[in-house]
Amino acid sequence: MGYNDNEIAFHFNPRFEGSGYVVCNTKQLGTWGPEEKKMQMPFQKGSPFEICFEVESSAFKVMVNKNIFMEYAHRLPFHKFNGISIKGGTVHPALVPRGWVWGPVPSVAPAV
Repeated sequence: MGYNDNEIAFHFNPRFEGSGYVVCNTKQLGTWGPEEKKMQMPFQKGSPFEICFEVESSAFKVMVNKNIFMEYAHRLPFHKFNGISIKGGTVHPALVPRGWVWGPVPSVAPAV
């Protein structure tokens, strides 16, 4: 998810080496930042799964099979995200957009 090939807001990369883990990163001005690794694998090779990426004001929230897997703090302004790209060995991905909401995140004021 991001702007273009030089600006990638959220790179989510499951790796099946060893017991498996997920690498996340952001690319700014053509340069990758420090990797964040989640030393847990939510997927099993050959098994179907459902993944949901929610864009919140401070982070991406990743849910796998309806369970929260992780959050990844934004390193780029979230209001500039304009697309999603899926690459790799995913077979028959079904994308179900749940809506893009643009604009300021509403604040909740205490009742008086």
